[in-house]
Formats: sequence, C-alpha cells, structure tokens
Amino acid sequence: MVFEYFFEDQKIIDGPKLLESVNVMCANLPDLIIDYPNAKLYAHEILQKAVGFKIISKEEADKYADHIENLES
Repeated sequence: MVFEYFFEDQKIIDGPKLLESVNVMCANLPDLIIDYPNAKLYAHEILQKAVGFKIISKEEADKYADHIENLES
C-alpha cells in the first residue's frame, strides 16, 4: 500500500525517503524476526515492490535477500 498509494498515487513519500525506509527495515530485521515470524517473508515482498517501483536495483535487492536469508530465526 505504501508504494502504490503514498509513493505513486499521492506522491507523499519520495524515492529517497522510501529507500531510507527499506534500509531501516533491513537493519531492524533481526529484531523484528523475534516478534514477527513472517518478517522475512514480508521483507522479501517489500524488496520486490522496491525493485518494481525502481527504488532499488535488482542487484541491491538480491544482496538484501541474501542477507535476510542468512539471519537466524
């Protein structure tokens, strides 16, 4: 919803701010996994959306995805 509504439709969030939020999400993921068992799945979905909306490149998303998969559950 953030990508479609706030970024694309309403233009409330710009690309750099959305990129910052993706970076923060990945940085905080180890803590999120403790409380939210599906956090890895959601993170992958966010990365796919970020690539689709050209916030990050496919290569960057792949690096994040590798990092996410290496996190201990």
